[in-house]
Amino acid sequence: MNNKINITNIVLLVLLWPSISTAEKLKMPMPFSPTSNPYNVLKTYPLGFGNKVALQSHHGKADRVVTLPNGHEGWVYYISKHHVPKIYTTPDGKRKIINEGYKADKEQTYTIVFSMNDSVIDVIYNNKSSGMSALIIQFRNNMDH
Repeated sequence: MNNKINITNIVLLVLLWPSISTAEKLKMPMPFSPTSNPYNVLKTYPLGFGNKVALQSHHGKADRVVTLPNGHEGWVYYISKHHVPKIYTTPDGKRKIINEGYKADKEQTYTIVFSMNDSVIDVIYNNKSSGMSALIIQFRNNMDH
């Protein structure tokens, strides 16, 4: 029985090796950061990407998970985060300031929108004065070509 399993696994690996070895790596999106140009992030974001674990590993845990009016799940990331200084007193009596944790500035956000089958269908950027959508930017970009 063990020999059959091992031989079966070897045959399966030999048959699948060409497709495994030539498979393209997943293209990860640009990071969300205060220094990134939001237009470029949205223009190049891979819509249709369907791996929440990889996205969470890439972007980190979402600051909020929301249900959008259309019923889709959205992961909200606050981009402008500032260190929160805390003052500690050392055993010798000296005061030391250490930056711990973050205070989120909710004025600049990216929201990853997922379809019902967990693939990315849009990424929305919002700041105090405007908003942009990856779906609209990529649609307009494709219409120009």
